[in-house]
Amino acid sequence: MTLETGEEVDSNFGAKPVSFVMGDGSLLPGFERRLLGMRPGDEAEFRIPPEEGFGTPQDDNIQSIPRADFDSDAPLEPGMLFSFADAAGGEVPG
Repeated sequence: MTLETGEEVDSNFGAKPVSFVMGDGSLLPGFERRLLGMRPGDEAEFRIPPEEGFGTPQDDNIQSIPRADFDSDAPLEPGMLFSFADAAGGEVPG
């Protein structure tokens, strides 16, 4: 998965194939619709608009994390992505 900038934020290339059950709610609806009709081993590239993905950016979704919460030698820059746990315990890039 890449951002519009081309920056990769998630991938399973070089790892085991991803398994999922269509229609169980574990995938974004816009992503799942684009997978319909594909077969194992197929490759595709598509863009999912915010309305069909995680939604449009919301200022109140921005979280501030104190610098002290990171290792003192961690290289931090504005705009960096980090993985964190969501309410269900899953890993989410953000």
